[in-house]
Amino acid sequence: MDIRHSYPEAARHGHPRRRGTRRTGLLLFFRKCRRGGGNAGKIYGFPLGGKCFINRDCKVAPIRKYLAEIAGGPLRAKTNIVQYIGIAADEPRRLAKLTENRMSLLAKYGYTEQMAKQLCATHGLLSPIYTTGTRGGCWFCPNCKIQHFVNLRRNHPELWAELVELSHTPNLCSYGFKYGLTVQEVEKRMNAEEQQLKLF
Repeated sequence: MDIRHSYPEAARHGHPRRRGTRRTGLLLFFRKCRRGGGNAGKIYGFPLGGKCFINRDCKVAPIRKYLAEIAGGPLRAKTNIVQYIGIAADEPRRLAKLTENRMSLLAKYGYTEQMAKQLCATHGLLSPIYTTGTRGGCWFCPNCKIQHFVNLRRNHPELWAELVELSHTPNLCSYGFKYGLTVQEVEKRMNAEEQQLKLF
């Protein structure tokens, strides 16, 4: 879903836009300094593939804070608020993690990922990301396929340049960007993939 289109659409149906007061993201996470362990004093750097804390720190924490504010405390938020999570009927592993106050309307009404995508497209809510990729999410996610980064570099060279620049930051815990590969090694794979596509 494209949030730039969904906010006016939601407002039209009586649901006003609510914004968080603090913006968090890659740079906030990237520049954090480790406090303990073998990497104490070093900078976190890139999120780790398969062990990413971005979801916890930059997505879940602000949502929990907001819910606690409107419910009158974290315990009341857990019992008095129902969250509707966009998990489709054909995502059993993700659905198994839902609780009584976290539910999916997509699953309840039998909507698969493809059906949800079609519904969003019908109502003009489909993100433009789906014209060049198969998934949405953080543009810097190490779980993305190489083709995502090829598209990122082609369509948003300033963002790719930012990743390259960050890769030269001194004192990082790890210079691995995508499952141990550095940004430069990922770029070599991107170049190879682009060359392969040119052959066909």
